Amino acid sequence: MSRAIEADHSKQFLLPESIDDYIGSDHPARFIYEVVQQLDLRAFGQRPSASEDGRPHYGPRLLLSMWSYAYFFGIESSRKLELASYTDLGLIWLSSQHHPDHSTLSRFISTHTEAIEQVFGQVVRIAKTAGLVGLVLQAVDGTKIKAASSGRTGYYLKRCEELLPKLEASITARVDAIRAADVSESDLGSLLLPKELANDLARREKIRLAIAEMQAEKRKSYHPNEREASVMQCGPERTFGYNAQAVADGQHGIIVAAQVTTEPNDVHQLVVMIEEAESTLGARTMETIADKGYASSPVFGALQERGYEATVAMPDNFLPKPEHPFDASHFTYDAVKDVMLCPTGPALPFLKVRTQKGTESRLYHCRVAANCPHRWECSKSKAGRVVSLNVHQGAIQKQREKYQSEAGRHALRTRSGLIEPVFARIKQHRRFRRWTLRGLKKVKAQWALVTTAENLRILYRQTGGKLWTSECLRMNRHPCTA
Repeated sequence: MSRAIEADHSKQFLLPESIDDYIGSDHPARFIYEVVQQLDLRAFGQRPSASEDGRPHYGPRLLLSMWSYAYFFGIESSRKLELASYTDLGLIWLSSQHHPDHSTLSRFISTHTEAIEQVFGQVVRIAKTAGLVGLVLQAVDGTKIKAASSGRTGYYLKRCEELLPKLEASITARVDAIRAADVSESDLGSLLLPKELANDLARREKIRLAIAEMQAEKRKSYHPNEREASVMQCGPERTFGYNAQAVADGQHGIIVAAQVTTEPNDVHQLVVMIEEAESTLGARTMETIADKGYASSPVFGALQERGYEATVAMPDNFLPKPEHPFDASHFTYDAVKDVMLCPTGPALPFLKVRTQKGTESRLYHCRVAANCPHRWECSKSKAGRVVSLNVHQGAIQKQREKYQSEAGRHALRTRSGLIEPVFARIKQHRRFRRWTLRGLKKVKAQWALVTTAENLRILYRQTGGKLWTSECLRMNRHPCTA
């Protein structure tokens, strides 16, 4: 009968253990350590040296290494990270058996938000130096992530305006009941206010202040603990959150730009994210692809103005309807005469300039509609057909042609396989579905850590876990070939 292996807590070692033996040579902790050693951390600042009686502070390189390791393995809580520094062998090796408390770990992110965002850029440039960024194709997308504050404790304008009259009526009824019950004690005032009435009075004041603030800022909702958060669709729930944006390079999926916005939609983020990627990489990617959420005429105009090449999936309202003989796409513009030419021949003279959502359009009105045999086929309006010419019409047409081309269709087919797995890994595999910090600045720093960790995972996988060295980076050589 064979012997079973059981735990033996009385076992002793003849020689002391070495921390370096805790993990293997290809453990991610060693890889993270080597990468962090290459970073320029001057942006974190210098703390004054401790006096002889004071305790030394934890250095930024140590704390950054620990947080990089934490997000690498899906640990987003400072308390869980503190616990892991005692139980996780990789983290014990990485921290050299130091155990910063959760307050120190949390304060590190809150204090160095901008410096942490710079770390993201440095890691991207390391990936570029290693030849893991192609600069040929990149995809942009966004995902909504819940705010740390609960949606149930926020204020909503419509709900507050409906609740305030009911609360006023309830308070009036309670006060009348008190006066009717004992008029003689009315001079005692708030000393005898029932608890329910005092709560209602306090609640009414909060609701009044919330309504005034939302009306002043032209908002429909706000959270008292997180005023920058906006209500948006975060998965199946509509609640307070932030819109996290990312741009992934087409070669290995390296995230080359990461940003967070309070806007609940993506429509204004395309040019911003392309500029962010160009700034981080120090070079312009040849083509950017995006879904319908980024499509708008001002965006197309901005892309053309800045010389950015992008293929955006076009919503139906941007596409021509050739089956309709009098669709706007069949009208042609005569720039010399400043008229719009109808498919049947007549010219539509200029009517006026219209501005909608900050975008100008020139309107051209048919003056012969009364005698036109296609009058009602062309337009149901009693005033006759009006055709608009967007100020960005040239940029819209360019995007339309790219979208309908075979190359554009092929590029858009690759979009979902390029950018959406980034969010799948972050939200599903690492379970990062809610921010743990409050406020836009802190959330941006947390997103920088999350996306940096995602890049580190790609780097680790592509290099086979081999160590990054200063010599590799200096020679612009991939570690696998060094």
